[in-house]
Amino acid sequence: MTLRIKELRQAKDLSQRELAELAGVPKSTLGEIELYLRLPRPEYLKRIARVLGVSINDLWK
Repeated sequence: MTLRIKELRQAKDLSQRELAELAGVPKSTLGEIELYLRLPRPEYLKRIARVLGVSINDLWK
């Protein structure tokens, strides 16, 4: 399974900076998550999903 955060973020026309600010996640961390360099903390997944308007399960494909 892979994360779809970048795909969903782009579909909402959000930059990494915008999503990071709205979700309360450091921009550098979000970038590393999107590049699969870092595993996201569960609380980050919850915040990102909330901002993107999807469930945590929808972040994966």
